[in-house]
Amino acid sequence: DRITALLRGMTKYGNLVGAIGAALKELDGNAAMDTLNSAGTLALTVNGESVQLTKEDLLIEMTHKEGYISSEDHGITVVLDTNLTQELVEEGVVNEVISKLQNMRKDSGFEVMDRIRVSVTGSERIAGIVRTHEAPIAAKVLADAVNYDDPLPGAKEWDFGDDKVSLGVQRV
Repeated sequence: DRITALLRGMTKYGNLVGAIGAALKELDGNAAMDTLNSAGTLALTVNGESVQLTKEDLLIEMTHKEGYISSEDHGITVVLDTNLTQELVEEGVVNEVISKLQNMRKDSGFEVMDRIRVSVTGSERIAGIVRTHEAPIAAKVLADAVNYDDPLPGAKEWDFGDDKVSLGVQRV
C-alpha cells in the first residue's frame, strides 16, 4: 500500500507542497502508516527542511499492490497473493491435460480400466510440461506410453492459452 497525499491547508510548508507529495510517493506506505499510528507524526526532510505531518495533514488512500487482493472484516485484514508462479502454471497445465485425456477416454468409449497410449504434439511448451510430469499424468489416465513425435489417429487440438496442442488417446 502507498500513501498518497493531498496536503490540506498547509500554508506553513508553502512551496514545499509538491516536494512533500513526491517524497510521500517514495515511502513504503505500510511503514509510514505504522509510524503515523504509533508516533502520531511522520517526519520527512524535504529540500533540506524538516517537515512533520499528521494524519490531519494527509488524505490517505489505501491502494492494492499489483498481484495482491485484500479484504477486511471486523478489524481483520486478509491479503492474498494472486501472482502465478511457474509451478502453479505447470500444475494448472497438468490438471488440464489430465482432464482432457480423461474426457477423450470417455468419448472414445474406453472402459475405466483400459490401458492407453497418449500422444502430445504441437506446442513444445506444453509437451515440455507433460514430459516433466509424465509419470503422474500417465498414472492418472492409465497410459502405458506417451509419444511426443507423431499424433495418434483421431487426435484432437486443444487451446491452452496461447498454445495449441494436439492430444491423442488409443487403447492398448
